[in-house]
Amino acid sequence: MIQYNEPFIIMTRAELDTIIQQAAKAAALETLKHIQATTAHIRPLAVTQAEAARMLKKSRPTIGNMVKAGTFRLNKLGQIPIEQIDNALKAN
Repeated sequence: MIQYNEPFIIMTRAELDTIIQQAAKAAALETLKHIQATTAHIRPLAVTQAEAARMLKKSRPTIGNMVKAGTFRLNKLGQIPIEQIDNALKAN
């Protein structure tokens, strides 16, 4: 006769798959939270005009007009250097 010192659980393969999926999802969410927490301080060197609009709470066309007027100067990649965004935020 087989003796077990510890209690054991009997489950179906579908139940086991569900538990594994839930554990994997929880682990992935924890990893994402860790990544977000450790990289929150990293800032880009430049942003697109759409990103600048979001950061400055202005419309994308307004940012385009500001580029045309010379308020913002684009870098060689067509992006706005983050220093210009910082200066605009300080000015407001």
